[in-house]
Amino acid sequence: MQTFSENNQATKRNYLGTVDHHHKNLICRPFTMAFLFLVFLSTEVSSQITVRGTVYDSTSEQPLPFVNIGVRGQNLGTVSLQDGKFVLAGLNKGQKLLFSMVGYKSSEIDIESLQEKIFLAASNTRLQEVVVKSSKLKKGFLGNRTSSKLINGGFSVDFLGAEAGVPIRAKKAETFINTFHFFIARNDYDSLRFRINIYELRGNEVGKRILNHNVIIKNASEGWNNVNLEPYDVVAEGDFMISLEWLTDFPCNKSRKDEHGEIVDDCYLRFSATLFKKHIFYRAVSQGDFRLFTGGSLGFLVGVEH
Repeated sequence: MQTFSENNQATKRNYLGTVDHHHKNLICRPFTMAFLFLVFLSTEVSSQITVRGTVYDSTSEQPLPFVNIGVRGQNLGTVSLQDGKFVLAGLNKGQKLLFSMVGYKSSEIDIESLQEKIFLAASNTRLQEVVVKSSKLKKGFLGNRTSSKLINGGFSVDFLGAEAGVPIRAKKAETFINTFHFFIARNDYDSLRFRINIYELRGNEVGKRILNHNVIIKNASEGWNNVNLEPYDVVAEGDFMISLEWLTDFPCNKSRKDEHGEIVDDCYLRFSATLFKKHIFYRAVSQGDFRLFTGGSLGFLVGVEH
């Protein structure tokens, strides 16, 4: 996730970063401890493994794009590209890769036995239930309604599978989710591609996915973006979380010099945000654990009936 910031660079304030608070005190250790740590780290890195392959549909044998791939509960993951191919580095012996996508059976494979071709089988399809809405339902909007460009937040890195979402406290036994709206305050990329995910939410624990379709957003633009979800008959039983997942690595056509004089990309994707109101759930990569940020929220809004 990127930091929340105000546009005035002289008054920039960080509200969300990627500092690992469990390890930041290492920089204060004595030199000998730091040296031993670096020796251990270099040994560990040298033994790490990079895997690559292509994911296919087991029946049609066609490549599968946008499959979530990663080590369960770790910050090691990616998403297959449009041609089904993927590359993932930083793995260690004994780890397993989890392959999952809506509409397919998940598969978890030891990296030592991983083949170049990975096949996923379609899950058993059930007759779609007929959703009947009561005439007494009331329409409304839930979430964070903001279109401010002064306060904004977004992804700090374009890791495939990175995800950010907001909790929706429905407080109802049954909520029909009809539309999704999000406001982009700044977009420096030529094109973008996201997947919408909706999960059960029990307190602050993210549960199973309840949007059982691959809903892909292409070419999101600055301003309000509106998505119709009615064709998917999404019904939440209580609170839920709605998120955007980064799917494609797009090149950046802007650059700048960093504090070390090195040329780095200078493209940003920023969503409208608010400070100290509601929360954000985020994870850096596919199959990683969601974390909760309590210092602000993104401009995500859902149209509902309940």
